[in-house]
Amino acid sequence: MRRIIYTIAAVGFSFLVGHVVFAARFELTPPSTGFITGCDSAISIEIDTEGATSDAANVLVHYDPTKIEIVDTNPTVAGIQIRNGNAYEAYADNVVLPGSGLIRLTGFSFLGHLSGRATFGTIIFRGRAGAADAAFTIEYVAGSTTDSNIAEFLTSDDLLTGVGNGSYTFRGGSCVADVVPPNVLNPAPAPDERGVPLDTNITFDIRDSQSGVDLDTLTVNVDGIIYTRGGLNRFSFVGTPESYAVAINPDTDFTPGAPVLVEINASDFSGNNMAPYRYLFNQPAAPPPIPPSCEALGCAAPAECTAEPVLPEDIAEEPTVPESQQLFLSDFSFYGADGTIQFLPNRNNEITTLANSSVIVSIAASKFPREVERVVLAVNSFSYLLGYNSTADAYQTILRVPASVARFPLIILVDYIDGAHDRVEGTFVLLSRGFVWQGTAANKLSGATVTLYESSSTPRVWDAVPYHQVNPQTTDMQGQFSYLVPPGRYYLLVQKDGYRDQTTPVFEIANNVVNQNVEILVKPPTLAEVWDPAAPVTENIQNVVQNLGEKTIYAAEVLQKDVLDNPEVEKTNENIAAPAVVAVAIVSYGTAISFGSLLPFLQLLFTQPILLLFPKRRKGWGVVYHSLSKMPVDLAIVRLYEKVTNRLVQTRVTDKGGRFAFFVQPGQYFIKVIKPDFSFPTNFLKDKKEDEKYFDLYHGEEITVTEKNTLVTPNIPVDPAGEGKTKPDKRIVLAYFGRKVQNIIAPLGILAAAVSVLISPRIWMMGVLVGHCLLYALFRRLARSKKPKSWGIVYENQTKAPVGLTVARIFDTEYNKLLETQVTDGRGRYSFLVGNNAYYVTFSKPGFAPK
Repeated sequence: MRRIIYTIAAVGFSFLVGHVVFAARFELTPPSTGFITGCDSAISIEIDTEGATSDAANVLVHYDPTKIEIVDTNPTVAGIQIRNGNAYEAYADNVVLPGSGLIRLTGFSFLGHLSGRATFGTIIFRGRAGAADAAFTIEYVAGSTTDSNIAEFLTSDDLLTGVGNGSYTFRGGSCVADVVPPNVLNPAPAPDERGVPLDTNITFDIRDSQSGVDLDTLTVNVDGIIYTRGGLNRFSFVGTPESYAVAINPDTDFTPGAPVLVEINASDFSGNNMAPYRYLFNQPAAPPPIPPSCEALGCAAPAECTAEPVLPEDIAEEPTVPESQQLFLSDFSFYGADGTIQFLPNRNNEITTLANSSVIVSIAASKFPREVERVVLAVNSFSYLLGYNSTADAYQTILRVPASVARFPLIILVDYIDGAHDRVEGTFVLLSRGFVWQGTAANKLSGATVTLYESSSTPRVWDAVPYHQVNPQTTDMQGQFSYLVPPGRYYLLVQKDGYRDQTTPVFEIANNVVNQNVEILVKPPTLAEVWDPAAPVTENIQNVVQNLGEKTIYAAEVLQKDVLDNPEVEKTNENIAAPAVVAVAIVSYGTAISFGSLLPFLQLLFTQPILLLFPKRRKGWGVVYHSLSKMPVDLAIVRLYEKVTNRLVQTRVTDKGGRFAFFVQPGQYFIKVIKPDFSFPTNFLKDKKEDEKYFDLYHGEEITVTEKNTLVTPNIPVDPAGEGKTKPDKRIVLAYFGRKVQNIIAPLGILAAAVSVLISPRIWMMGVLVGHCLLYALFRRLARSKKPKSWGIVYENQTKAPVGLTVARIFDTEYNKLLETQVTDGRGRYSFLVGNNAYYVTFSKPGFAPK
């Protein structure tokens, strides 16, 4: 026997129910792409009911059999079949008719139903020799039932409203799985080539003999400028996917004396990513492997070599050589890391290195325009003599830069045999080493392991051996570490027992010095580590409480470091999360707030604020109300017109109590009421002057005023528009869940906006938060109905268990008019707000007898 629903009075909520329009589609996925001729290829037939529920569908797909050969996916069955999908429980009429180029497939379900997107079937096919392109077309004619169809559950109505067809191309190639990425050949200028003109173009070949090079993935990084196929900076190319010749005309000439770094990355159409192809050209000449000897400095023995020669008295004089023969700081070479890394002066003639380190200074003899007598370098009141090294044909010396962090003037004096001299000036910028710390910068940590990584498409530990250094390093007693590196992008990983591993953001190094200061966090001990079985219980409890507090502080520090203070998270928040919060707000609020209610509310807000501030203090209001439910009508527009001229005199908007009032001067007037989903004047109460608690009912009659400042406050009933047709229970329940989701998203949106402000405290982000709060207030005012103070409960008559998701409808008894529809919650609760009148309520749910 079927169960019966009963109702009793209790406590509950009410929800607004929205209108749902259903449609469905068939689509071929992918809609377009390229395949290899003669190889097995696949496209899927996707079905999307777009919110409706379906228990059956059939599809007809046409193709050109002169271009396409369909591959049989079920050899055990006679004929040719495509692969069944997972949209329905069973499939039938799986037939391919090669002669006519037609594919048929039907699917249906007995128990479950499809609601959403799924794969209806998969077509396996081959492109025939000579076919350059081909298409698959889904047969669909609007309103027809002899084409493709998607049946709606229960009604069997055809839901199909559109299709997406497929168009494909074919090319030659191998059907063997492609696992080899593209490779680069013939780069020009060649790696390590020197003396390349500064305006040279960069060219290379890139090849992939199987699936081919995907040009959309090709990027060429030339000294930090990224060149792509369609970006702001573009490369040119000729050829086919199997082999392209690529050329780049850099936007600006290369920097004199600076190496040029080129990095090439690409993938093929099979998704194989090549390892970055990196190389340098125009690198400065390598320094000597050893510092100049005493013999090179002209000394018989080390004891006779003057480390700090007295600077000539004329050091401060201006150069006496012609301007065309004067030297520049860039004519001299400065090397660190035992001569393996060159320090290049910046545009301000500054040389940057670490304090308390050694620097090799060298200048080729060919740079001097005259015969040299001596070259002296002075820094921080110390002077060094550059001796001639016949092996390198250069003047060289090694200087020990000061241990203090500072900026020191650098002066180089060149004396020529003919009495002329030259003067070159610059600056040494001496940087401190980096350090690892915890809590405060004064608490530096020794014994931490610091590993330097190169940042690229494939991050790797930086190889320090060629540069006479070690990586990783261990911090000293002062927690210090440092690296001298070529220019590039790097990041650090810091590790220490008892501390949380810390990875820094990627940083750009242009001055050769890695000396970041890195904070790491102490990891609280585990509960097992703080619990001492031999200690008193009270002491252990105190230790556990303290440990939990430490864990809370640790979690807050991790959140601060990894989220709130993380520039990458902040950038992602500003570019993605914050716009997403705005988009969600627009969607969630926009679908809940009707435009017809928004404009009247704004008019009420700006023209009648007294109704918002003091809604209950003033007496003598007129009320616009629902003629059947007797409830006030909110945000109805009430307009007062002059009878003779039809001139609009005043406009009012009703508040939640349906109230309005006009102060008018003597004359003849009439009133009109506008409210979406309602009609004026009333038809149900057209002959009545009184209705329950409402008196002086107005139906559109002429109003005559004889005294000044007269208060006009009639009560105006309005009828619900439409026929009050009942919607299917399934749609009502679906709309109920949609409203539930909106009620959840609305307050969460404010929280998400607040988190975004914490991460990125920008003015515009704060504006997003304020806007979100205003939208939420508008949502609560316009889209959420008033909660009644009592409920009814729907329960099962045998078990007395509450019955949720029951559709309850309330009707006016006299006119049999549907007034409102609701869905019971998980505890079977429902409620309707109505006035004094006679009503009846119906209840329905699948599996139960209606009541």
